[in-house]
Amino acid sequence: MKSRQHTIIKDAGAIFQQAVVCFQKGKHGKAEALVMKLLKASPEHSDANHLLGLIVSQRGEFDLAAQLIDRAIRNNPGQPMLYYNLGLVKQTAGESEQALHHYEQALRIDPNLVQAHNNRGNALKDLGKPEDAMASYERAIGISPGFAEAHNNRGS
Repeated sequence: MKSRQHTIIKDAGAIFQQAVVCFQKGKHGKAEALVMKLLKASPEHSDANHLLGLIVSQRGEFDLAAQLIDRAIRNNPGQPMLYYNLGLVKQTAGESEQALHHYEQALRIDPNLVQAHNNRGNALKDLGKPEDAMASYERAIGISPGFAEAHNNRGS
């Protein structure tokens, strides 16, 4: 059994990349099986926890998704996309205040993360702060003038 786990860990990068490709192609079941294989051998694998969080969030399992992405953050706290995706999960679950917090954490790491500015604006709008939301949309547009979603949100 030990040598089997060693093989899985040795091939972790290839297995993870295969899971990402499956996820991107919408083959979430296959992606989940591959990620679970990784997590069985290495439960704290940050990227695997993150991807599994994204997969289960697609099924509406927002609490589990948040737990998995939070585990990924604990093991790799310098990655802004982890906080950003945790924000998306929280926002989709209707938890705009928590989503705002996570978007702001992502922006502390990468102030130019255009998606985080845009979705920070969405969270602020949901929280009844339209002026602050507008400033976030403007910041997103300032970073990426062609970012259509921020233009649309600003217009709305």
